[in-house]
Amino acid sequence: MSPTVELANILAPVINVVFLLFGGSFLPAPPPWFIWLKWISPINYAYSSLAENQFAGQVYSSCDASSSTQCYPTGDAVLQAYNLGRFTIGQNMGFLAAITLAFIAVGYIFLRWTARPRLRFI
Repeated sequence: MSPTVELANILAPVINVVFLLFGGSFLPAPPPWFIWLKWISPINYAYSSLAENQFAGQVYSSCDASSSTQCYPTGDAVLQAYNLGRFTIGQNMGFLAAITLAFIAVGYIFLRWTARPRLRFI
């Protein structure tokens, strides 16, 4: 994808920041024209799995509805408010595995295409 290592060292953090922004924790509702970035971001599925593991089935008894702060009575309400309970933990892990395999395949194809080995006879 990049012709030099220096350029790759510049592009990698930029791509990671884009995935962080559209992963769901910083920007829960991305603009409609960037929604596809949310679905290819591995951070989206990891964050959703961690949130589901933390909040699913929890009941919070110290929630005071009359207070001015935002309060959720259950963990499932948290998941629903942030739209994180869409997939199960197993499904999220499957998506992470599929994205990993897709990125590995794309990387392999680009490496085979750009780095053609040259045989030298010494």
